[in-house]
Amino acid sequence: RSQEEVSRLHPQSQRRQRREKLMIIMPNSKSFRETCRLLSANDVATTCFVNLEGEDLHGSCGPLARALSGNSVVTRLCLRHCYIHDDDVADLAPALRSSGRIDTLDLRDNFVGPAGAAALASLLLSPGGAGLKRLRLESNGVGDGGCRALAGALRRNRSLVFLNLTDADVGPEGVSALAAGLRHNRGLESLNLSRNVRMGRAGAERLAATYLKCRGGGPGLAQLDLSETGMGDDGAVAVADALKSNGTLSDLDLSGNGIASAGATAIASSLEVNCTLRCVRLAHNDIRDDGASNVAFALFRNEVLERLECTGCGIGSVGASCLAIALQKNYALRRLDLGDNADVRDEVKSFITEAVRRNADPTGSPGWAKKREAFKLTRDRAEDLPAPLKKRLLFVLWIANKIDAGRILREEKPVGVDIWWTVLGMLCGSDLVPLRRTQRGGGECDVSHVENMSAAFDAWLYPCGSRLEEFVGQSARGTL
Repeated sequence: RSQEEVSRLHPQSQRRQRREKLMIIMPNSKSFRETCRLLSANDVATTCFVNLEGEDLHGSCGPLARALSGNSVVTRLCLRHCYIHDDDVADLAPALRSSGRIDTLDLRDNFVGPAGAAALASLLLSPGGAGLKRLRLESNGVGDGGCRALAGALRRNRSLVFLNLTDADVGPEGVSALAAGLRHNRGLESLNLSRNVRMGRAGAERLAATYLKCRGGGPGLAQLDLSETGMGDDGAVAVADALKSNGTLSDLDLSGNGIASAGATAIASSLEVNCTLRCVRLAHNDIRDDGASNVAFALFRNEVLERLECTGCGIGSVGASCLAIALQKNYALRRLDLGDNADVRDEVKSFITEAVRRNADPTGSPGWAKKREAFKLTRDRAEDLPAPLKKRLLFVLWIANKIDAGRILREEKPVGVDIWWTVLGMLCGSDLVPLRRTQRGGGECDVSHVENMSAAFDAWLYPCGSRLEEFVGQSARGTL
């Protein structure tokens, strides 16, 4: 393409053009034969990006292989959706090996199987493959056999930093082989295994035991995508247990795995001790309020997590309120995604949005401390409530005490009375203001917001409603 077309399609390349000549070959811009002729000339540019996406190259990779053989200008090669099979990869591998400059190879949406993966593994082990940094094999049939070949290459290869095996028919055996190879690898930083539904619980457990638990620090995976692998609660528990000793991962995606409260609780427990994770994605699981509240309690101790994604997790106002409470003391979390959780009230969302904005830019949220203080209902303010509302609050605090007692029996850290008092204010809404006396030295109080809070608690504790009057009758003279 001309320099003008390159500048228009790829603005980021303008600075590079000042110091080197760049050519980008796009699909349909030239015939396949003309493309091969230009590549054979080997002097068309200093850097060349070849994109042949959509071309039918099955059985026709010979001319391209001959053009690439010995070529020293091609650095990126995109062969996405080119109907490439194992024999085509076998034809291309020697040419790529002799080229030596290609750092990105994109083979997405093809028909590469175990034999083709073995050819790519041999490329990674050769001196000519030492420059390959990014390999994309999404939507191919690599399978467990191909993973074993790639794992053997990872034991010795030090250049590859990105490997994508999304929807590549990887099962537990393939994951086990990759984990064993990664234990000896010091270069790979990002591994994507999403949408490999055959992995399941067994694959997650093997990856956790063979690799994640054994990598306490030093070079290792920083990004790991295990979304939509069907691991469930058992797999999530295994991964979470490994995270307690892992010291390399900074980005973990567990979205769409059917994780419920038990798995979320295990992940929350790992977040209390893990000091490297910056991003955790739990979107489209079933963690609900129980799981969200446990994650929230972990945020009181965690000081490194910057992004938490809980989109479409069935979280209601109670779980979201717990997360909002945690944000009052957590100043590290800069992004919290709670989309597609229909039961989260708008005022709670508003409070979370402002809290996250405060963490991202502490100087950009004026009046935050004042609003946060007004958001809480304290013991002193509760003393001024009318007797009927005191009785309801007394029952709520009794329930809170039972919850803490259960956590202590399970050897878990209790929530604590201070946090429970914050919960009282959270369920009231973000517009809670301090109680105001209408008469000097006593008298009536403005308690309309407290009545709303009481109604919210009645709905939250509906299963316990039949015991409310009985308990209040026994404790009518109790004090807060």
